[in-house]
Amino acid sequence: MADLVDRVAKYSMFLHAYANDTQLYFHFSHNDITSSVDQHDRFVMDIVHWISFNKLKLNTNKAELLFSSSSHSCATLSGRYLVLQLGADTTVAYSHVRLFGVNISSDLSLDHHIFRMCVGCYY
Repeated sequence: MADLVDRVAKYSMFLHAYANDTQLYFHFSHNDITSSVDQHDRFVMDIVHWISFNKLKLNTNKAELLFSSSSHSCATLSGRYLVLQLGADTTVAYSHVRLFGVNISSDLSLDHHIFRMCVGCYY
């Protein structure tokens, strides 16, 4: 895993690992989205090769992609940026993901989280 941390730092990304769950974060400006996504694609290919080299397996069924931004910025993203290619598998960006029990929406609102909490309380 130390090699993975070094690779993540090389691409100016952030890593959060907890038990068997690893999350990668990176920030980019709306002005340089093309170069940032290209860098992200190179990073993903590097990680896929690293996983294969170390005889590990990436569970692509559990891979999730979330672009977080204002609702206006999220609406202006083209379809090219809303997919993640993991070897032969493709992951499409979600409108929200669950992170440590909190539902995070792409527009960073808490609407979906509150809805899920209310559903759980009424259950």
